[in-house]
Amino acid sequence: MPPGFVACPHDIMTNNTPTLGSAEVSFKVVANDDLDDNLTVSSTHSSGDTFTLGATNVTYTATDYNGQTAECSFTVTVNDNEMPVISDCPADMVATILPGQTSGMVFWTPPTASDNSGESTLNSGGDDPGDVLMLGNTTVTYVAKDPSGNQETCTFTITVVEDEPPTFTNCPVDQTLPTDEGEDFATAAWTAPTADDRESSPVVESNYESGDEFPLGNTTVEYVATDSLGQTANCSFDIIVNGCAYRQPTIMQLVWYD
Repeated sequence: MPPGFVACPHDIMTNNTPTLGSAEVSFKVVANDDLDDNLTVSSTHSSGDTFTLGATNVTYTATDYNGQTAECSFTVTVNDNEMPVISDCPADMVATILPGQTSGMVFWTPPTASDNSGESTLNSGGDDPGDVLMLGNTTVTYVAKDPSGNQETCTFTITVVEDEPPTFTNCPVDQTLPTDEGEDFATAAWTAPTADDRESSPVVESNYESGDEFPLGNTTVEYVATDSLGQTANCSFDIIVNGCAYRQPTIMQLVWYD
């Protein structure tokens, strides 16, 4: 009489270990032979082995001293129930174009996808960095999928707007000053104007600074703000220095003769 198996598992189905593309699976297989206690049992896998995603056939073979064999076969299936992970999903953003334009090229850094299976695809649905987008809102959605059909999404909105030139606030008014004592110039002081821009911090340059010395006459102080698109705003005011240069009087000694 050939050997037999008194315990042979049915097919086994389990989920992956979290974050891994595999699972440890335990089972019980028992072979016996009423006439031979010294069976030789071989197998393709053992209880407690790590099984990768998908189906794996497990076979146990029992052989008695006469060379008669019995076989126990079953399938271990590890299902992937874990969604892919999308990293660095872009935040909503505002892209500016010059006034009068209706569209513009927009760039962003795409997210990345990973999965416990080691395999994933990432699709943006047709919107890619460098695309030309129209004025208004565009919703970009990235979808990551793994071989088991699990998926995760990343969505953000790009708003394309016409840019406006920077503006100055608190532009100083003209100043009329006398010359400094003993000098032929005047020292002028003012609070520097503030430049604002909707999308960025503009670069501000000026030909004079508060505390500079100004000669007699009229001098125009000009501030220029330039934004990232090259648009500019100007703030100007005059420093007017009046009067002649102060001179130390000469003391003359008069001598009277009788």
